[in-house]
Amino acid sequence: MANLLRSNKYQSFSDEKILSLFNDHPKGEAKHFLQIEVDARGLEDKALLSLQNNKKKTSHSAWYYLGYAIMLGFIIVRFAGQMF
Repeated sequence: MANLLRSNKYQSFSDEKILSLFNDHPKGEAKHFLQIEVDARGLEDKALLSLQNNKKKTSHSAWYYLGYAIMLGFIIVRFAGQMF
C-alpha cells in the first residue's frame, strides 16, 4: 500500500465502527478516508459482505407494491368517470 494520508479520526475508531460508517454510504471526503481505513485494516471482505446483507434488507415486499397498485386503481376509477 502506498503512503496514503490516513485520517486520525478514523484511525481511532474500532473495526466495527468503521464498517458501520462504511455501510451508511458516505459521500465525499468521508468515503475517501473510510475506504483508506478499510483497505489499511484489511476489512474488504467484511465490508463487501455487510454491504450485501444491508442491500437485502432495503428491498420492499410484494405487499408494499400491491398496496400502491390498489390505490392507483382507486384513483383511476374515481377520476375516470369525470373524463368521459
